[in-house]
Amino acid sequence: MTKSVDNQKHDSSSAYQRELETIILRTFELKPFPDELKADGFHIDGYSEEDGRITCLAEIYTSLGKLSTGGRRKILSDMYKLVTYKAIKKLSNVSLKIILTSSEASNALNSDSNSNSWVKKSLEQHDIKVIHHQLNPEQEQKLKEVRELQKVGNKKKKK
Repeated sequence: MTKSVDNQKHDSSSAYQRELETIILRTFELKPFPDELKADGFHIDGYSEEDGRITCLAEIYTSLGKLSTGGRRKILSDMYKLVTYKAIKKLSNVSLKIILTSSEASNALNSDSNSNSWVKKSLEQHDIKVIHHQLNPEQEQKLKEVRELQKVGNKKKKK
């Protein structure tokens, strides 16, 4: 919990986003990336394994509404992270997933993939699946609330 500018306690946006990530991981039958794998400098949101072999790597982007330039940059960075980890670890037969909670973000990324852009080529070359995960109305509302509180707090800090 953090304190808002009005000294009221509220969940920070990032704490709630981590909570949503945990729910989404369970929904897709993924596990949080283990600490021993983070030692290589990579923090990937989730993975699955079978017989001790990694079978899937996934990044989750929790947001609502239109995809901002910074959000797009974050998603593309996550794509690169997945591809790099897979290559460095010489993993074969591993699926790569980007899971987005914003339908607008999913549509924006998929429109990139429908054009003749480098994003489309990268998604195809590395077989990265872009998946939209719909939050329930309560999750959406809480995410909106904590994001708004965070924006207010950030504006006050800048003054």
